Amino acid sequence: MIIILMITIVFLKILS
Repeated sequence: MIIILMITIVFLKILS
């Protein structure tokens, strides 16, 4: 679960 959260955060940073 933690890995999924980290990937989501990184993905959001890329979109920003």
